[in-house]
This record gives sequence, C-alpha cells and structure tokens, in this order.
Amino acid sequence: MEHTADIGIRCWGPTPDELFREATGALIEVMVGPVCAAGNERLCLELQASCVEELLVTWLNELLVRFEIEGFLPGEITFVQLEEQRLRARLSGARYDPARWPIERQVKAATYHLLQVEHSLDTWRATIYLDL
Repeated sequence: MEHTADIGIRCWGPTPDELFREATGALIEVMVGPVCAAGNERLCLELQASCVEELLVTWLNELLVRFEIEGFLPGEITFVQLEEQRLRARLSGARYDPARWPIERQVKAATYHLLQVEHSLDTWRATIYLDL
C-alpha cells in the first residue's frame, strides 16, 4: 500500500547563511505556523557532513531533535562558520509553548528524497522534502 506523507519546501537566499535561515523558517512554519520565537534560550551547534546537501538535511534534523527533546524553537541564528561540509552556529530562541504555537504538522525528519541545493551567480536555492 502506498502512502505519501511528505511536504516539500523550496527556499532561496543570496548566501548559504541566508539559505539555511530560510530553510529553518520554512521547517518551523510547517510545524507550528509563522512564529516569532524571540526568547532567552541559547544553543550552539557544530555539524559536519560530506557535502552541502547533507549538511542542510543534518541541520534541519538536528533542529527537529532539539525541538522534540528540549522544546527549542530557533529565532535568531548566527552562523560563525558555514562551509560546504561544516557549520558552527549560535542560536537564540524560545521554549516551545503549545498554548501559543499549537502543532500544525508533526514533522519526523528532513529527507534526501529529491533533495537539491543549487548555486547560481547570486542565489542559493534548495528543495527539501519533510517526512510527516
């Protein structure tokens, strides 16, 4: 029996930093709708991958884990380092409050299905599918 429970997101930005921020915002919007997650929660992440596509998926999945385990919703992201195979980021955000932000869709994972990250002269673009 076939069952498709995925949703695709497309995002773009002039730099890799902005692309990753846009992908983060799209993930959060799929989960809880538009959110301004300003708060006092802080988080530092350091991730490695074999390529920028894998790094993007790893990033989004790490944010999902932090949301599920710690209730962390990112607001502001500062990329200290963002290269094709490595990132270091400082995040500030809020602790998830279901009264303010009810779950719209339960996202299990960012996937490699039809994953694309492309770079042209002045734009980075990505297509990512989320498993619901």
